[in-house]
Amino acid sequence: MASENRSRIMRRAKRDVDNISHMVQSILKLSRLEADVVEFDEKDTLLSEIVSEAADNVMALCDLRDIRLSIDEGSDKDACIHADAYWQCEAITNIVKNAVEHAESEVKIGFYRYEMYAEITVQNDGETISDEDKKHIFTRFYSGSGQPADSIGIGLSLAEAIVRHDNGYILVEDCTKDVLNEKNECSGTRFVVRYL
Repeated sequence: MASENRSRIMRRAKRDVDNISHMVQSILKLSRLEADVVEFDEKDTLLSEIVSEAADNVMALCDLRDIRLSIDEGSDKDACIHADAYWQCEAITNIVKNAVEHAESEVKIGFYRYEMYAEITVQNDGETISDEDKKHIFTRFYSGSGQPADSIGIGLSLAEAIVRHDNGYILVEDCTKDVLNEKNECSGTRFVVRYL
């Protein structure tokens, strides 16, 4: 019994250290972006590669929370943007991670190219975000209602700064009718990352 308690304490301590390390790294990245000291390697980058890597980055969290993550089969496989792939993957990973943390059972990702812009969509089936939280969701250190206890409100702020650098913006909407909860009601939130 004592050995089991010790193991549980050690796992919790490791998770806490990992969370602190992630928080420090995120703050440093955001500070470097805001100080304009990041050298971006901008080139034509497939949205499919950004989305695939972001999905891989959150797969352990999906498994832990029993969340199904799917990429829309109708996505435009040849869609690309002129951007730094590493940093855009960082942004999309943060958005997908947020969607997974607030999902009930499913997160859907899609990516598309239109005549005037390209976009990545991330949608979950959790509760919708309140209008008040939507106003502040990209503010650094803002923790809205329903945030996990260990959330410090830096991931979406970092995502927004990265996307803005590459001539993009992020919209936050209530879900569309294609995501329904088990009661057949529309629920969830949809992030639209649009690159001009």
